[in-house]
Amino acid sequence: MANGSLSSTLACRIPAFLSDKIVFAACQPICRMDHLPEQNSVRIWRDTAAAMLLFVGAFGAYLANGDFLPINDAKTAVYLPISLLREGKLSFTPHEMPFMFHWRLQTRRGPLLRTLSRWDQRFGGYDAETLYRASVLTVERQRAFLVPTIQKDVYVSTWGPASGLCAVPLAWVADLWVGDLDAPVLWHVGKWTASLSVALSVVFVFLASRAFARRAAAVGIASAYALGTCVFSISSQALWQHGPNEMFLALGVLGLVRIERYLGYAALSGAALGAATWCRPTSALVVVAVGVHLLLTHRRALVAFILGGLPLAAALLAYNLHYFGQPLAFGQMMLEHVAREKTGAASMWQTPLAEGAAGLLLSPSRGLFVYSPFLLLAPAGAWVAWRHAKFAALRPLSVAVLAIWLVEFKHFDWWGGWSFGYRHIVDTTTLLALFLLPTLGWVGARWWRTAAFLTLLAWSVAVQVVGVAAFNLSGWNARLRYDIRFVSPQRVVSTFDETEMAALDAQPGTRVKRVYLDVDLPRYRSRLWSVTDSQLVYYVQHFRQARRQKRQFMKRWLEEPAL
Repeated sequence: MANGSLSSTLACRIPAFLSDKIVFAACQPICRMDHLPEQNSVRIWRDTAAAMLLFVGAFGAYLANGDFLPINDAKTAVYLPISLLREGKLSFTPHEMPFMFHWRLQTRRGPLLRTLSRWDQRFGGYDAETLYRASVLTVERQRAFLVPTIQKDVYVSTWGPASGLCAVPLAWVADLWVGDLDAPVLWHVGKWTASLSVALSVVFVFLASRAFARRAAAVGIASAYALGTCVFSISSQALWQHGPNEMFLALGVLGLVRIERYLGYAALSGAALGAATWCRPTSALVVVAVGVHLLLTHRRALVAFILGGLPLAAALLAYNLHYFGQPLAFGQMMLEHVAREKTGAASMWQTPLAEGAAGLLLSPSRGLFVYSPFLLLAPAGAWVAWRHAKFAALRPLSVAVLAIWLVEFKHFDWWGGWSFGYRHIVDTTTLLALFLLPTLGWVGARWWRTAAFLTLLAWSVAVQVVGVAAFNLSGWNARLRYDIRFVSPQRVVSTFDETEMAALDAQPGTRVKRVYLDVDLPRYRSRLWSVTDSQLVYYVQHFRQARRQKRQFMKRWLEEPAL
């Protein structure tokens, strides 16, 4: 520990809450193991009971709304089990999944662009399949969640197959039980898979925390992560990449912090982080950070870590080679056309670093520290981890988080399209939660610090509950505004209120124009920085309406797969 003068010097140079002496001394009572040693069997039993309660609680919370989140980015993961169970493939074709494509219908008046929900859909007296076989109905292009392969008329998921593969066991059981994997079954299988994955990540965060903290503190950390971050409102609600990625990241961290107990945990960590890379390529940055850490600190463990991850790395390279002709090609790197549509430039990494950082950390409608402000303590915890050997196993995670953030800050679509909160960096909360451990003692040392932390946590949980219940995709992200134009005198009145619009429209000489303020369009992207027109303000003010719209859209989504 530093002496008094050194502590005073540090306190002069950095904020007091980051002081090495204050933070670490205060966190010791919470972060060390229980004062009275438990017998190993008793401790295992109690930890297992706590883990089971956390899993049941988190899983129940994620399913409590009875919804799934209709989102195109999850469509390939939801339908992949059909391709695999029925055809033994990880790919899609236009004939098998017509709703995944934009179609061109050739008519006497010229070509028309059409969507196609099913083959019995009729155009001009003919069903779609007849027109397709006659080459009158042809594929215009695939949708953004698909990328073409080197094989003719074969497409794969832009986001890779890992999330869909995680859904296969549940889909197989549903197929045996129900006998027909139709859209309602598949989308709820996807929701259950996502919720199970995130609930398991909560368990692994708890078990990893037990390497540093008492059981009660570890339960608190895992619960805050489960309910106070966007893993609740986003990752658990639909089968994006996020849920399975968070599960594998948390399992990889669990293996990492237990390496000193048994070398086999290094192999577990390598395998889990390799699986995370299958889910989301940015997780490779976690693999690199942990690998360098082991190279410097535990070379025997590095060998086991590499051997554990090698089969999954080889499988991923083989997948890319088979479908793209290059082992290091990824579907997510083939979105130049989407970048051009959203920004006007084809570059994938075009966002100014300061803009992306401010947006994903502080934006009123996307900021990490707005939606989960209790994580403001995580940077302090990361700093302590680099100052004290007790938390050395967490050090590579701080490097990985920073690296992932830098990538996402530069991404052309840093705001994550039509999403809720900080979706592009939501996976890093799995790692950030562990950096709360070194700060809990400091928080608990003064009542006002505890009150402030619990207030921030309560805000975070409330935000996620609003998102889980009311977020309806386009409600705020493409908010409808009415522009009423008056002829005499010439003026335009804008309103969001439908009743006010109807009253103004009833006046003579008026004309109403509907404007969708789509944040994906550059001219409306400033809304991401608005406080009065923020996503949270909107969903609180329109909670019941948004909830009703979400349920209605879910029904339409199942009836019309081409939405």
